[in-house]
Amino acid sequence: MKTKIKTVAYTLLLFVIFNLTSCWQPIFYEIRKDVKPEEPTVSGVIPNITRYTADGVEYLFVSADGGIRYKPAANNIHGSWFLYPTPFALASYDFQASSFVGQQVISVFANSDTLYVLSAEYVSTGSEGITIPSKINLWGKTNSTLSLTEEWKLIDTTSTLNMFPIVKEYNTDYYTNFFNVFQTNSPMAAHRHTYICTYDSVTLKYRYFELIGTNPPVEITISRVEDAIAGDTYLDGSKARVYSAAYLNGSIKFYSSRAVTTDETYTDEAKHIYYGESNALWYTDGTTPVMALNAIEYISCLEVCADSILIGRGATFAESKNAGIVKTTRDENGIPGNILVPFVTNASFQISEVYTVLTLLNATPGYPELSSSLYSSVSFYSTNGVFKNIGLWSYYPERGNWNRE
Repeated sequence: MKTKIKTVAYTLLLFVIFNLTSCWQPIFYEIRKDVKPEEPTVSGVIPNITRYTADGVEYLFVSADGGIRYKPAANNIHGSWFLYPTPFALASYDFQASSFVGQQVISVFANSDTLYVLSAEYVSTGSEGITIPSKINLWGKTNSTLSLTEEWKLIDTTSTLNMFPIVKEYNTDYYTNFFNVFQTNSPMAAHRHTYICTYDSVTLKYRYFELIGTNPPVEITISRVEDAIAGDTYLDGSKARVYSAAYLNGSIKFYSSRAVTTDETYTDEAKHIYYGESNALWYTDGTTPVMALNAIEYISCLEVCADSILIGRGATFAESKNAGIVKTTRDENGIPGNILVPFVTNASFQISEVYTVLTLLNATPGYPELSSSLYSSVSFYSTNGVFKNIGLWSYYPERGNWNRE
C-alpha cells in the first residue's frame, strides 16, 4: 500500500514539475530578454523622426522634451543626441503674470534642402487654469551646412488662408486641429518633400500645400489618393484626407493611411510601398495593391529591413489593447510574409502591447534587421504604462538589444 502511494505521489510530482516548467518556459524566455535599462536622454511624445542632410552628412532630428534634438545618423552611441537651437524660447508658465511665454515644439520636418519646425503658442484662461492653443507657427531654415547660428525664418502661412485651424469641440474643453503636416522622409535627399493638409471652412474642402524653401507654401492639387476606397474616392479634395506621402517610380504617391513607408535605400530606388489600413498590412509595386496580413491591432507606423518589416501598433486617437511592436518577414523580392513572426531580440519585451508606437525609422535602410540601426518612439493611453518609458528607443547592432535613448 505504501509503495503504491509513493508511486502515485512520485508520478504526481513529475506531472506538476513537467507542467510548471513547460508553462513557465515562455515567461522565463521573455525574462531572459530583459536588459539593464539605459538612462533616458530623449523623452516626451515624439511624433516622427526626420532625416535631414547637411554638409553631405545624414542627420536625424526629433522634437522632444527640451526642444529639438539631433545626431548624425551613423552615430550608434547612447546619449549622443545634441540640442539644436530654436528660434524662440521654449514654452513655460509665468506665475507672476499668470500667462504662458515661449512656444512648444510640436514636430520637425524636412525636404531636400530645408529644415522645418512646427510650434505652438498657448494662452491660459486664468482662474480656471485651462490652457488653450492660440497660434501655430511654421519656421524654416535653408542651408547646406548644419549651422547652429543661422537664423530661422517665420514662414507666412496666413496670406492665403489660416493653414493651421484649431477648433474647440462642442461642450468640452478639448480642441481639435483641422490640419496635418506630412513628409516623404525618403532616404534619398532628392526624394524628400513636405506638405500641409488644411481644411478650408469656407469651401468645406481639404486643401494641400507643398513647402518649398522658406517661401509661403505653394498650393497643389492631389488628383489621386492611392488607398481611397469605394464611396470615398478622391475627386475634389472634400472626401479623402491625406496623411502620408511616399516616393515611388519617379513620382509622389499620396495616402489616407497614417502608416506608409517604402524599401528605398540611400543608393537604390524604392520597389515597393508598404502601408497600413486599420489592422491590415498592404504592399504595392505601383500596380495592384496586395494585402499581406492582419496585424490584429491598428497599424500606426511601419519600417523596412532587408529581411523583415517592423509594424508599430496602437491607435493614436484611443486606447488599444494589443499595441506594441510586431514584425513579419520580407523575402528577397520585397514581398512581406502572411503571418506575424517572433523577434529574436527583446523588441516585443521592451515595446510591449501596453505602448502605442508613434514612429519607426531604420537609419541603415537595406540592411538585415539585426544589422540595422533602428529607432522607435512610444507613448501610452492606459494606466499600465511607465511614464519614464515615453520617448525614444533604439536598437544598435553593437549593443544587440532594444533600449532607451
